[in-house]
Amino acid sequence: MTDLRPENANTMLDESSCPSSAQSNNDITDCKTGKPVNRKKAFGIIIVVIVIAIIVALLFLGSQGKTDSGDGYKITNQKIETIDSLPYITGRVNNACGRKETIAMTWHLYNSSGTEIGTALGVAENIDAGETADFKAIAILNDIDADPSEIASFELSGVTFLKQENAKLQAEIDAYKKKSK
Repeated sequence: MTDLRPENANTMLDESSCPSSAQSNNDITDCKTGKPVNRKKAFGIIIVVIVIAIIVALLFLGSQGKTDSGDGYKITNQKIETIDSLPYITGRVNNACGRKETIAMTWHLYNSSGTEIGTALGVAENIDAGETADFKAIAILNDIDADPSEIASFELSGVTFLKQENAKLQAEIDAYKKKSK
């Protein structure tokens, strides 16, 4: 049976068993190799590794696009793309409203200074309940001569369930017709 008490463990070295070849207050000695390790250099390496990890995480999250959700929908992977020289917001919309539905979406478009410069409009048709569909929303800039590359950000401004809205309108029309008779 192995003795696991700290005083008998090979990895547990007290300060007297570690070579003391440190050259300054910024150096420590690696007890395994006996070589000096510069604290500033070790700290710098740790910072560089952390910065690289943050950059990689941001790139990964950025490539996933923006997500919005609300009562009956979830819109994911939203990003601005140029398709055939025209700007679009593309992504995926999940129909969580419990019935087959056509979902219309609108966005406000902003330039780098935060000024609204246009609108994007998109529709995903006949999505079964619980299913997800891809969409492309055309970006329409307020100034026809504006450069689409000026679009710096966007914000979802509206989601409409068209079949539900059409059913409401039809019910109102039917009620009006019935009342008019």
